Amino acid sequence: MPAPRRPRTTPIRTKVVGLALVGMSPLLMPVEVAPSTPTAQPSQHPNIVVIMLDDARLDDLDYMPKTQRRLVSAGAEFTNFYAPTPLCCPARAAFLSGQYGHNNAVLSNQARYGGFASFDDQSTLATWLDPTYATAWIGKYFNGYADSADDSYIPPGWDRWAAPIRGTWEYKNHTLNVDGALRSYRGVYSTDVYWRQTRRFIQERASGSEPFFVVTSYLAPHTGVPRELDDPETLGTPNVELEYRDTYVGPSPSESPAYNEVDMADKRPSVRNNVLLADEQTAAIAELNAQRRESLRSVDDKVAATLRVLREAGELDNTFVILASDNGYLLGEHRIPVGKHHPYEPSNHIPLVVRGPGIQPRVVDGLIGMHDLAPTILQLADLWGQQGDFPIDGKDFSRMLAGARPQHEKRSIVLEISDNQGGYRYHGIVRQDGWKYIEFTTDGVNEVEMYDLSADPYELHNLSDDPHYADVRAELDATLRRLMYCAADTCE
Repeated sequence: MPAPRRPRTTPIRTKVVGLALVGMSPLLMPVEVAPSTPTAQPSQHPNIVVIMLDDARLDDLDYMPKTQRRLVSAGAEFTNFYAPTPLCCPARAAFLSGQYGHNNAVLSNQARYGGFASFDDQSTLATWLDPTYATAWIGKYFNGYADSADDSYIPPGWDRWAAPIRGTWEYKNHTLNVDGALRSYRGVYSTDVYWRQTRRFIQERASGSEPFFVVTSYLAPHTGVPRELDDPETLGTPNVELEYRDTYVGPSPSESPAYNEVDMADKRPSVRNNVLLADEQTAAIAELNAQRRESLRSVDDKVAATLRVLREAGELDNTFVILASDNGYLLGEHRIPVGKHHPYEPSNHIPLVVRGPGIQPRVVDGLIGMHDLAPTILQLADLWGQQGDFPIDGKDFSRMLAGARPQHEKRSIVLEISDNQGGYRYHGIVRQDGWKYIEFTTDGVNEVEMYDLSADPYELHNLSDDPHYADVRAELDATLRRLMYCAADTCE
């Protein structure tokens, strides 16, 4: 794997789409196509609130009823949002830098090829927004942050900081670095802790002269302790607050056509050789799914509470609220009991919702990646250019919030992940027109999987060796070669 360049400087749900954008701000006036570069902004700087979920799948959003009513139904729901590297640290690095992992050096959760130690935090979304914005990071940061030598370390650009330094994956026993001082929270649910810090920040800043930018990075539905179920061979579970335990009513993962896939002959060897899941594994996965969605009910409450606090402070109409997940999670699809680093849809196709000034309820099918959030936030904040000569790979998608169509149907997003040994486990692309193309390297052998997601959303039929699609494969392969190490303007 070449040395990463260090920075120098699922089916679409139906929704009623509003066509008349009455009273829309100049930022979100409709245009025919999304521009490839940012355009002029109004002078006012709106507040920006980001709510980041951890390991939430695209379909998990359907089981957050308050979020559906108060955020999704009032905003733009993106149905083609992808994590280029579906792991915790690479997702956060892409969000903060606007870069792919091959440029920001975070392609894994582990040190040397990823994690806290690999990320250069000297130039990020926080430093670009500061000092115009009052900035806050609250909640889970990078794997390895808890192991850093200085427990009081705060990355540049953050005016308020509250991140776990110990007990990162513990729901009720953790210690946070709060503005440089360590505070222990024992017996207090982490979702509540992060929400209280968020509420305090909003209430303090709402009456000030500065606009504010706050990221609340919740743990749910990531596995954590204490938990009811802990099967070392398959899975663990999150912790669920008492009021939501055993309340889930909904489908089991086994209802997916990809679950425990019968015919795996077209998959790569490392997946093809997976044995069929046993009955006890199916039961454990069903329970994990239930507890994941029950843990999200607590976050669901906090989404509603965030909107309420913004309204009470008189700031809701001047605030963009963005809800996203860092990556998804496999639950038995393709005989994989659990996991998130695979390039399959449940792992890298994730939720994104944006509510804010001038946005009418709509479904947006434009292809968006985690690395596109940073340039879009800069554009919404009227601060494009504050990044200086820092090379951003992502593209601003703010015009799509007003109904602009994607710039072109063959826009592609790179999919990549480290093998933690100096190479890549896979390289691939997903394209606006629905094609996904992945090249795996296993024991020095390259194998390809290629899916037409518009016809095969569950990725059951690998078309890479089908002669009828030879031209498509050649085109996708050429696109992958062009983009796999792209940077800045070459990431088209």
